[in-house]
Amino acid sequence: EEDWIVRREGFEAHWKCIEACYRGCKRAFDERGLKLRFMPTHGCSHYFRGRNRDLIDGYLETANRHGFRYDAVGIHAYSNIDGGLLGPNDADGEVKYLIERMGYYGYPDSTPVLISESFNMLPYYVPEWGAKEWSDGVICGPPSQDIGNREFLQAASMARLYLIYLKYWPKVAHCNNWQFRPGFLDVNLTPHLWLKVVNTLGHLLPDPQFVGDAKPFADVRGYVYRQGEQAILAVWTTNHEVERGNRRGANLEMRLPADATFLDLMGNVRTSAAHGKTWPVPLTPAPLFILSKDAEGLLKAIRTAGTDDPSTGIRCDIRPAVDGS
Repeated sequence: EEDWIVRREGFEAHWKCIEACYRGCKRAFDERGLKLRFMPTHGCSHYFRGRNRDLIDGYLETANRHGFRYDAVGIHAYSNIDGGLLGPNDADGEVKYLIERMGYYGYPDSTPVLISESFNMLPYYVPEWGAKEWSDGVICGPPSQDIGNREFLQAASMARLYLIYLKYWPKVAHCNNWQFRPGFLDVNLTPHLWLKVVNTLGHLLPDPQFVGDAKPFADVRGYVYRQGEQAILAVWTTNHEVERGNRRGANLEMRLPADATFLDLMGNVRTSAAHGKTWPVPLTPAPLFILSKDAEGLLKAIRTAGTDDPSTGIRCDIRPAVDGS
């Protein structure tokens, strides 16, 4: 994250370092019969509109002037998810913009994007410890192993991040969510919820093909994928009050294919009954997976969905935090 140095010294000074580094690495790799893959940077500290978008443009434009093309482009996509509490910026729009800029500078579709760092959110919220957002300065475990709303929201948000980037697979070849302290477990080695997220998605979508997506409402997202003969719709809400646990999510009325089945984020089978021709799908911050053989039917369902008025949502019996959040 050499952003401040590059802004102070300029892109040409950065290029001199990059060129020297590349020559040395290339020689060492060639001597050992290895193939070097070289990026302009491991990643800028953030990448979104209003912060550090221009750095990647500067790296690629400077390399072009020197007749050089990188093998991959990496970014640190912190604060990017979907407008929810743990990621206020749009990961979908930001990575789409990056891919478009790479194309502008002549990079082929085969050049991968690596989300080499992102997310970095804690599974607990204890402001007195400085444990509010980023986990960099917090080197202790949670105050208890009881699953709290923040652990649920962390796991749900991480799943949403993965699902968004899977839209661009295999162009986006890698996503590191920067959970580098997972080892604080109890004597029974109870894992955090986010570890099960990786397990669920790994089994459900090991090599997906993106079909289409929709935002039927400002705080609702749905992504449809094919996995072999199976089609999967992932749908969730980013409503902040629902994320905080202060309100139950609205029901999303959808005309789903007749063979629709349901899985939750923990991989559990869920059941539901249609009301006539529509299915009331309860929205939560955790993606719900709707499975069918009919990919186009699932996509049409999310794109034509209707919902109850969210303002009538039932408030859960949960006391708000002291600071009102």
